[in-house]
Amino acid sequence: MLNLRQDVQFGLRVLTRSPGFVVVAVLTLALGIAVNTTVFSWIDSVLLHPYPGVGDPGTLALIETVTPGGEYLVNTSYLDYRDYRDNLKLVSAVAVARFTPLSVGAGGKTERAWAELVSANYFDVLRVKPVLGRTFLPEEGGDKAGAYPVAVISHRMWQNRFRGDPGVLGKTIRLNRNELTIVGVAPPEFRGSLVGLVYDVWMPVTMATAMGTGDGTLGFRGT
Repeated sequence: MLNLRQDVQFGLRVLTRSPGFVVVAVLTLALGIAVNTTVFSWIDSVLLHPYPGVGDPGTLALIETVTPGGEYLVNTSYLDYRDYRDNLKLVSAVAVARFTPLSVGAGGKTERAWAELVSANYFDVLRVKPVLGRTFLPEEGGDKAGAYPVAVISHRMWQNRFRGDPGVLGKTIRLNRNELTIVGVAPPEFRGSLVGLVYDVWMPVTMATAMGTGDGTLGFRGT
């Protein structure tokens, strides 16, 4: 009951700043308490469906961002994510992701791909284990922009671009003119956390500015 009271008090404080947002968050939290769930905060406003490669998707819940006028926002700010991560006591974990298109390669050999900028615990929350290497370390999810230029690539990219080379770990991949070190390969059945898109790259959310998605992702609320 103490934790519940703390969560409610935190929600009321947020309510004075953004009433629409907290109503949806409190409703989602209630669902999370009822099913003893892990809360996963998707950036894109979609309903949760079973995802290939995700362990026990029925234990995941959604936190959405809604403006005071009732408009659903495509993106939740990083600062709001940190508040929920640090203040919600009755959930196991809160992760965050943001999808973005990017260019892979250099010169005339570039191709377009979809990527997700994610919190360090993203793969742990989804219970996704790499087939090669590792996912992200806690320090790689810190708040310093661009501090850890590392990436996990999809199994498809590993096979197609790197021909399944087991020595791919430690190699660099050029993404939007930035060199990132490959630290892991996702399992073949895992496609990411947004229905309708197939992702090939995951990187720390603090790489957002370097990837050209804008400072608002990290520095402002409700963006």
